[in-house]
Amino acid sequence: MGAVTITSSPDTTTGRPTDGDREVGTLAAAPLRTEVVSELPYRDDELWKKLHPDSSKRCSAGTTEKCFLEITGMTCASCVSNIEKNLQKEDGIVSVLVALMAGKAEIKYKPDLIQPLEITQLIKNLGFEASVIEDYTDAAGSINLKVTGMTCASCVHNIESRLNKTLGVLHASVALATSKAHVRFDPEVVGPRDIIKIVEGIGFQATLIKRDPKDHNLDHKQEIKQWKKSFLSSLVFGIPVLILMIYMLIPGDQQHESMVLEQNLIPGLSILNLLFFVLCTFVQFLGGWYFYVQAYKSLKHRMANMDVLIVLATTIAYIYSCVILAVAIAEKAEQSPITFFDTPPMLFVFIALGRWLEHIAKSKTSEALAKLISLQATEAVIVTLGPDNCIIRYKYLSCMTDEILQYSGIWRSTL
Repeated sequence: MGAVTITSSPDTTTGRPTDGDREVGTLAAAPLRTEVVSELPYRDDELWKKLHPDSSKRCSAGTTEKCFLEITGMTCASCVSNIEKNLQKEDGIVSVLVALMAGKAEIKYKPDLIQPLEITQLIKNLGFEASVIEDYTDAAGSINLKVTGMTCASCVHNIESRLNKTLGVLHASVALATSKAHVRFDPEVVGPRDIIKIVEGIGFQATLIKRDPKDHNLDHKQEIKQWKKSFLSSLVFGIPVLILMIYMLIPGDQQHESMVLEQNLIPGLSILNLLFFVLCTFVQFLGGWYFYVQAYKSLKHRMANMDVLIVLATTIAYIYSCVILAVAIAEKAEQSPITFFDTPPMLFVFIALGRWLEHIAKSKTSEALAKLISLQATEAVIVTLGPDNCIIRYKYLSCMTDEILQYSGIWRSTL
């Protein structure tokens, strides 16, 4: 198993590594301070507002929070731009960051104006599927702890009151029945190790609840199934169209003109064009229904994406062919006109095939990412250095997660 070594020089004020932190071997060493690091100062509102003018926004009802969404249906950078531009126009949304490859969005919002479920509905109105990723909703500033040693409601009140009075802790709730605590905090002020030390300083044991690294929310099985079904249904009608297209490539001569498919059923309508019309109509409105829905939702918001382009190309070819065929029948033409009924089925077949293969590739990439996540270190050693750069004390941490590493900590991997 891999391990991580964390080197720090604790500060008496915050219990976190200061700017004097250095890696093993640094020449200039800050003097070691031996005060208790499990205690963080209580919140002095007046002093805190002077030092951090923006803190009142984070701690008030109008605080800015972050949520993570899983978005499906994106195909290109235009989809990403469409989502970002439309969401940024909404009141209460501070910033939007969408990742096309991962199919995720990181959104900062004001909870007093808008909620994550409302944001997902806005994305659905744009023509995409969206859902809140519960495991990552408050991952940037929250932790879940397993607290042991509690016996009554007084223990719960003791932990909650101590944490809620700690500088940088926004909210803390403890459940006696499950022996779990959920803490929201400002990562720029306080870290997970500080919170654990506070709980331990009161007289309880606290450990970080480890998240399963397999919960990466990058599964593309649903999209793979959808586009495989779309490809196969389009292919059923596309193969006959392909055969008829090959038939049309036979050089024209007297014998070819007298073939059965070239004969008119009625003036202006040949058997070949009738077959093309029937096959194309099924593909246009059955296989292409998804594209029509997505194009409508996009145009409703005055945006154009790849689905709009596909619908535009196939619809023009279909309508044009229907019009000239109707004109030929009305005029009772001796020869049926040349149509483009073969274009929409073949386009839908190749587009569905391409998106099917695309999501298969994304799924394999997701599996590789999950394997990389599983290789993270599972143990950590926190080392405190003295004035002469020697190790004064150290502490082992098990069930290592990304959350336990505070941003100001100095660490190096010892895999």
